[in-house]
Amino acid sequence: MREGMIDDIYWGQNTVKAQRFENLHLYYFTEFDYEPKQGMDAELCFGGIDTAAEIYLDGELLGFVENMFHAHTFDLRDLEDGQHSILVHILPSAIYARQFEVPAMCFGLKYNQDGIQLRKAGSMFGWDIMPRFVSGGLWKPVEIVYKPKSRIVDPFTYTRWANEHDAFICTTLRIESDEDFISDFRVILHGECGESVIHHEYRPFCASCKIDFGFLAPKLWWPKNYGEPNLYDMEITLVKDGVVYDCVKYRFGIRTLELKRTSCSGDDGDFCFIVNGKRIFAMGTNWVPCDAFPSRHDEYTLRNIKLADEQGCNMIRCWGGNVYPSEDLYDYCDEHGILVWQDFSMACGVYPQNERFQTLLREEAEVIVKKFRNH
Repeated sequence: MREGMIDDIYWGQNTVKAQRFENLHLYYFTEFDYEPKQGMDAELCFGGIDTAAEIYLDGELLGFVENMFHAHTFDLRDLEDGQHSILVHILPSAIYARQFEVPAMCFGLKYNQDGIQLRKAGSMFGWDIMPRFVSGGLWKPVEIVYKPKSRIVDPFTYTRWANEHDAFICTTLRIESDEDFISDFRVILHGECGESVIHHEYRPFCASCKIDFGFLAPKLWWPKNYGEPNLYDMEITLVKDGVVYDCVKYRFGIRTLELKRTSCSGDDGDFCFIVNGKRIFAMGTNWVPCDAFPSRHDEYTLRNIKLADEQGCNMIRCWGGNVYPSEDLYDYCDEHGILVWQDFSMACGVYPQNERFQTLLREEAEVIVKKFRNH
């Protein structure tokens, strides 16, 4: 459509005509120059592939993927420097899904019955709020990512308990390194929010580290209408003999959150989120796709979340028929006191419980939870 090869599929009944493209195979090809970097490991990272695809590197099958919701990475440590070719063959989702039997106890919408076997956004098969565009492609960038050979992996900071007087927080992380002695490293955790400072140094005995400590007068994160959405600028540094090996940065809000839920309804019932010990009156909206093509969502993400913010929303629910939103959305919500209720990407269906599908969901859950849990 952008190249003028087809008419504007958003116009009139062209959305129906676009269904004739659902059986097309897609091929992406390029050549690239690779140069190893001293002291670094390299990975080939596909930010988003929609959906089932074969990936070939220099004519050899590098891997097969079938989940559009998260990145896929491949180790390049054994790749020689020089020019290389890469080809991505994306299978048509509507045809790929036919091979999987949908058990009698499972169901989706009538135009998405096969699609519940795929880890592909349900709205792309058509919805009451969305035209049917069962498209495919590389919907996020492809890049070579260089990482220090000794590095911090999966840092996660959470609040054990907190009030206006003091707080107790915990940070977990993993150290990946070829060094013989992990205990020769030091982990320095530092955070600042205005005049409030967090600082702690830790000697690791193991690759898996759990660093917990308390401090006084924390600046708490509050949702809109209940206080300031204070955020600490966190920095975790991996040091050995005065040399910095790795450093990761993110923002963190000190807060406790619980869902109080009873089995009763009416005056005796309760379904309420409690933040920092206070009941929160949730004023929210549903976050649904900004565009039929996920590759274009971020053209509208900040515009749309600002509209919700201006309407006074202090909570959004990210709907399961969508892809997972980008960091831009979560960053904005962190900074403006908006709670996020995040569905997993499933909607309006009873999904398969076979080994293949459970494996896909398990991998997805681990990636997605680790990606967003510091928000």
